[in-house]
Amino acid sequence: RPTRALVPIAIVLATSAALAVGSRAQEGGFTETFDDPTLPGWERTPNAIVADGVLRIQGEGYAIRPEAQVSGGLILRLRFEGDGFLEVRYRISEAGMYILRLSPGEVALVRDAGGRQVTLASAPSNLVVGEWWLLEMSLAGAEQHVFVVPGVELHTADDEPLSGAGLMLH
Repeated sequence: RPTRALVPIAIVLATSAALAVGSRAQEGGFTETFDDPTLPGWERTPNAIVADGVLRIQGEGYAIRPEAQVSGGLILRLRFEGDGFLEVRYRISEAGMYILRLSPGEVALVRDAGGRQVTLASAPSNLVVGEWWLLEMSLAGAEQHVFVVPGVELHTADDEPLSGAGLMLH
């Protein structure tokens, strides 16, 4: 069974991608530095731990911030530490959620509504195990732009955009 490993060293959530990082927290977003091992504001499994400013999630573990408003954007710095894939789930509600699924061979943006998953956009990737890379998402209503450095860009417009709060790293 493939394992999942997620290692963000910093998370920035913003209400508007156009605002400067310092202004984001004032506009309702937040910056997570992972400097507190208790992860205040997050729910997590025992195999999601913080050490030395890094959140490590192994196997089927996860960390979720239920009240996070991912309405304008998201910036993550990530690294795979083993085989498998990573998921960033956001706009979580009873109606559904969005899932950004990242693997060494593909990046896919999925809409999960009522248990029915539809791929909105996907692209091949060349993400390398053990190397850090940058994920930047810009969200504006129905429009979603995903940039993964190195070299992946996704764009989609959802005809029936999901609303909701929450950010889950899985």
